[in-house]
Amino acid sequence: MDALKVDIFFRGDIVPGQNILDVRERLKKLFNADEQQLQKLFSGRPVAIRRNLDREAAEKYREAVFNAGAMVELRPVKTAATSAGTGSTDHKGPSRAKAALQLSQAIAHDQVVEAEEAEGEDVAGFSIAPIGADMLREEDRQVIDPVEVDISDLAIEDMSGDILQDSEKKHVDPVEVDISHLSVEDLPPQ
Repeated sequence: MDALKVDIFFRGDIVPGQNILDVRERLKKLFNADEQQLQKLFSGRPVAIRRNLDREAAEKYREAVFNAGAMVELRPVKTAATSAGTGSTDHKGPSRAKAALQLSQAIAHDQVVEAEEAEGEDVAGFSIAPIGADMLREEDRQVIDPVEVDISDLAIEDMSGDILQDSEKKHVDPVEVDISHLSVEDLPPQ
């Protein structure tokens, strides 16, 4: 059985407690990247940074990026056998599909798998949108027909403090209250 290969993806995740500017600078040096490449790396969308590596090389790569303050995601390389869920069964060891499943479970244990494809979709259909992006896809948007509201009776009044016009006010005749039986006494000194 040939060695299982993995791809390495980065989407801008940094190690908790790290300063994003420091991590960007360290990754700039690590990858020898320019500002445009850094923008793509930190776009929030998964970017493949290395493909088709064996597990040992991928782990070394993950450790180097982690030491720079960032986190990557390792994904098994999709082949016809792993995509279809079939593989040649070798009685001496697990099938290639089963090995891919075991590897992906091990990866999921190490870090949360956020996306299945480089386009940013994960198994559950969720994705991490870049900052400023629309949160809903076009097919998920609900079309609401506009409602015509008659506002012809509304007016803007001066800021005089009284928001009701005289015609809108309820006039109440004053009521005479007998308070002759009430008195106010001085409090005793303390």
